[in-house]
Amino acid sequence: MMAQEIAIGLALGLGARFIFLAIQQGGSLMAQQMGMTDASVIDPASGEETESLASFMEMAVTVAFLVMGGHQLLLMLLAGSYSAFPLGSLPEIGSLTSGLVAAGSTMLLFALKMAAPLMTAFLVLAIVLAVLARALPEMNILFESYPLRVALGLLMTAAIMPSLADFTAELAGLMKRFLPT
Repeated sequence: MMAQEIAIGLALGLGARFIFLAIQQGGSLMAQQMGMTDASVIDPASGEETESLASFMEMAVTVAFLVMGGHQLLLMLLAGSYSAFPLGSLPEIGSLTSGLVAAGSTMLLFALKMAAPLMTAFLVLAIVLAVLARALPEMNILFESYPLRVALGLLMTAAIMPSLADFTAELAGLMKRFLPT
C-alpha cells in the first residue's frame, strides 16, 4: 500500500514538474540559438548546470505563476488527487502513464511554442547573413554574427516577456488538464 501511494505521489509530482520543465526547455532552446550554451549556471532547483537564460525564464514564470495564485491551484490539485486516487485503492496504471506521456509531449510542444518567435527571428538572421556572405565573401560572417545573435536574442527575449502572463495562464490550464481534480 505504501508503494502505491509513493508511485501516485511521484507520478503527480513528475507531471507538475513537466510543466515547469517546458519553460526551462524553451529557455534552453532560446539560449542555444543565441550561442550562449557555454554560459551556464547551477540551477538551484535541480542542482544541474543550465543556461542562464533558461534559468531566468523559469524564475520569471515561477514568480508570475505564484502571483496569479498558482500555489492555490497546486493545493487544490493536491486535495483533488485524494478523490481521484482514494487512499488504499489500486490506481489505474494505464491512465497514470498515459497522462504522464501526454504531459511530456505537451511539454515539448509548449517549449517550442515559447521559443518559436526567437527561432523565427534567428532563421531570418541566418538568411540575411547567408546573403551577406554571398555578397561580401571577404567578410568573416561567423565572427560578425555573434554580436548580432546576442543582440537579436536579447531583443526577442524582451519582446517575449510581456506574454509570460499568457504562458502562465496556459500552464495553469495544462495543470488542470493533466493532474486529477
